[in-house]
Amino acid sequence: MDIIIWILLVLGVAGAILPALPGPILSAIAIGLAQYTHPTSSSMWLWVAVGVFIFVFDYFMPSYLTKKGGASKRASNGAMIGLVLGLFTGPGIFIMIALGAFVGEFTIEQNASKSAKAALFALAGILTGIVMKLVYCVGMIALFTYYTYL
Repeated sequence: MDIIIWILLVLGVAGAILPALPGPILSAIAIGLAQYTHPTSSSMWLWVAVGVFIFVFDYFMPSYLTKKGGASKRASNGAMIGLVLGLFTGPGIFIMIALGAFVGEFTIEQNASKSAKAALFALAGILTGIVMKLVYCVGMIALFTYYTYL
């Protein structure tokens, strides 16, 4: 069973970066399975709940911050398209996110300044989500390792 837990934890870390995988949910499932195979403390269930909360929170964060910056839904959609296209460019992913949001907003507003602001807020929303998910998923690996092997 440990191999399944490890696979889920590693996929969770990958899902913290890749939009196609629900990283925090995979890590939460792994920790839930670990509670059945290696019962530790009841506080571990709190970490499962935190993973579900982060997953839901991350779903709304990019569009919230993009709208907070005064951008349209099209800028948010452009940022997500840029994220998917950017997966193939490595570090260029952040440029593609910003460019997608900029183009999405510019097609509506025709204002470079407002489009740049939308791009910045969209990038901040997506980066915040990635960092939050990555911290949680790596933390779950550390937690599992600590309670299981140390």
